[in-house]
Amino acid sequence: LLLLQSPSLAMADDLTLESLLEGQDSLWILLTSFFIFGMQTGFTMLEIGMISNRFQVDILLKNFLHMAAGAGAFFICGWALSKSSGGTAVAGNREFFLMDTEEFSDFMFHMSSVTTTMSAFSGATAGRFRFVAYAFACLFIAAITYPIAIHWVMTDIGWLTTMHYQDFSAAGPVHLVGGTFGLFLTWYMGPRIG
Repeated sequence: LLLLQSPSLAMADDLTLESLLEGQDSLWILLTSFFIFGMQTGFTMLEIGMISNRFQVDILLKNFLHMAAGAGAFFICGWALSKSSGGTAVAGNREFFLMDTEEFSDFMFHMSSVTTTMSAFSGATAGRFRFVAYAFACLFIAAITYPIAIHWVMTDIGWLTTMHYQDFSAAGPVHLVGGTFGLFLTWYMGPRIG
């Protein structure tokens, strides 16, 4: 009721069923984004429980890093590469730094999803990766790899979408990018030492 009394919604012309449904959709997307961000705590606990005690602080720092640096990199250029306006079938090229975007809830959803993508390879490489190398891998995933994969499947002009690939809430790119990075890096680095 308080929402309906706000000046922006008080005018009868502004309050339409379409605008109410759009607001409801945005609220739901934001809520699920916060749930996805909350999953990071569970991923961190799982990683800490599965490796040697001497790597616990390292895991905490790496999980904080991929949330902070990954979110920053996605904000700077990842969102622009994932959007379809003005782009090609491979990547978008507008809305850097969220300039002129009206899709803040979608941005938050994909930002939370990119942190989940990095959690997948974080768990696979726990105890095997130096901190600086991990930081570069996070930036690469958040700024380039994940956004391009999202563009392929979640936009109208993405090349997988044009081939009738269907995805629900970016589950394919999240697990494909994170799992592929984790598998390759685990194979490349070999078993944990100690």
